[in-house]
Amino acid sequence: MIQTGEAFLADTHVHSRFSHDSEARILDICKAAREKHIGAVCITDHADIKPHTDMEEQLRIRKDVALTVAKEKENPDGVELLLGIELACGGFYPQNDIFDRVADTLLTVGSLDCVIGSVHSVGAISTARNNYAQMNKGELLGCMDRYFDAVLAMLEYGQPDVLAHLTYPLRYINGKFERGLNWQDLEPKIKQILSWIIDKHIALEINTSCLGTYYDALMPDKDILRLYRQMGGTLLTLGSDAHKPENLAKGFQQTVAWLKTQNVTQLQYVKNRQFHPYQI
Repeated sequence: MIQTGEAFLADTHVHSRFSHDSEARILDICKAAREKHIGAVCITDHADIKPHTDMEEQLRIRKDVALTVAKEKENPDGVELLLGIELACGGFYPQNDIFDRVADTLLTVGSLDCVIGSVHSVGAISTARNNYAQMNKGELLGCMDRYFDAVLAMLEYGQPDVLAHLTYPLRYINGKFERGLNWQDLEPKIKQILSWIIDKHIALEINTSCLGTYYDALMPDKDILRLYRQMGGTLLTLGSDAHKPENLAKGFQQTVAWLKTQNVTQLQYVKNRQFHPYQI
């Protein structure tokens, strides 16, 4: 673990070349972590489970990333390198029993430190490919409602340690398409999800990947993070969702500075499926 004059920070959501949308080598990710004084990095490559998922291919990928992380752990050079997975179930919702069986199989590969759960699509509909410009407010709320239902299904059947990038569709609805949907219109379902993760001791990720983009906000945004704290939530992780080494820990310093104004003094990372707190 890096010991410098800077405070310890962990990036719990990072993608490597074993994700379909990244070419990053784990060796280069570790190098970036050392340069940015990040003490722990969790490699959480995609496992987006859909009805047409090739399970043999998924299992091969999981084995390859586990072997590569294990090899790099032999020469960590100060970085605590962790093996994780980003498990997404949107393609199966509402056929949750199928996702349950597939997820159970994938989670047996390697000695996983952390499972982060997410939703990128609902059924056959990719969140990133919807044309939100053509939708009225009721249709936009319907998309978000289906997304939240898929999140609840993922939480129940995937049993993750961390809920990743809650409100993910807003990066397109309010970012790319500038629709200005108010999160308070979504508050009942958001509260339901926050209550679930608080009761089940699942951490809420503060995802920094959109900072400085067309959707210049945290996921979930600051108001929802305040709501989580008001409801009694205490388990928070920081994830850059980096797909390139240079984006590792993106926005962490400004996010930590804001968290301190909210009297947050402790964050978490996950190792061996157990939470490890650290002070900020």
